[in-house]
Amino acid sequence: MTASVRAALVAISLFCLIAIGTIARAFIDNGVSADPSQFPYVVRLVGADPGRDCTGTIIGPNTILTAAHCVSGLDPKSPKLSIHLPDGHIVAAAEFLAHPGSDSRRMESWSFGASNSPDALKSSGLEYLRLVKSELAVVKPDPSVHFTQWVEVDPTPPAPGQQVTLVGYGMNSKIDHSGNGPLRSGTNQLQWESQGVLFLAGRASDKLDPNTADPKPDGQEASPDRGDSGGPLFSNGRLIGVVVASQEVLGVGESYGLMNKALDAATGHLLERGDELLWCFYASINDSESLGFLTKTATAQGYQISWAKQNAPVLAPTLKSSPAFDELQSGGDFSR
Repeated sequence: MTASVRAALVAISLFCLIAIGTIARAFIDNGVSADPSQFPYVVRLVGADPGRDCTGTIIGPNTILTAAHCVSGLDPKSPKLSIHLPDGHIVAAAEFLAHPGSDSRRMESWSFGASNSPDALKSSGLEYLRLVKSELAVVKPDPSVHFTQWVEVDPTPPAPGQQVTLVGYGMNSKIDHSGNGPLRSGTNQLQWESQGVLFLAGRASDKLDPNTADPKPDGQEASPDRGDSGGPLFSNGRLIGVVVASQEVLGVGESYGLMNKALDAATGHLLERGDELLWCFYASINDSESLGFLTKTATAQGYQISWAKQNAPVLAPTLKSSPAFDELQSGGDFSR
């Protein structure tokens, strides 16, 4: 196999949530069906063009947070995008604002290259993670719509091992392949945070018994997959991240080795390999650029965001105050 073919395989295998040229659907693997009333602030975003189905989270009276690739290619001031609310109502999106550092098309075709040079691998890994952490966008509904329920955004840095909840609209992998299904949720725990990206290791239900409708009815070790793009990652009832991509790490072929080496060099953590394992990448809210985009750039354009108070009680005692958020409170400039 040539180096160029190996590089192409990396690019194609990497983006389980993003399809080249289209926006792929998403769902929660190993999740369980959830009553929309449990998550009244989680919405489905549907584009006029086929295949543009994503999940978003209401974070303020007029603001939905999602992934930048969910709105990539649309007109920011007149997007052909509908917002499907949990109560059954459908409203139109009026406008959106993407993170200035996002480059969804570049990320869709990303390749870790074919070089085993330590410097080249680290550079490739760092650039990929930069693209992941920048995959944020906020969406406004029609001006006549004012949301009454939303979730707080938590700027505190999460801790490894912290329990998290994944939520999204869609099917449950190949076990339910009828299209976008009902709202699903699942639980997992955070592996680590690096370069503004949150890492989870989940199980791919389509690798389990295909005759079992719900291989893990308790919804544990859940992972996002195709169609859950832009969906939330919750901890202690607050939003801490937005799903961008997931990747099977099977340890098959040299192409997977290049990805592992690049991300290992960039993060200091080697991705574990397993036949049923999916590594999931979430853009962290705690990253300084993410905080700047939300608190400065988006707010300046009228997007209203509800932030969790720094002194609010939390379940995880290891959480600490975020230096980036503290700087914002003292007038730091992250507008970029």
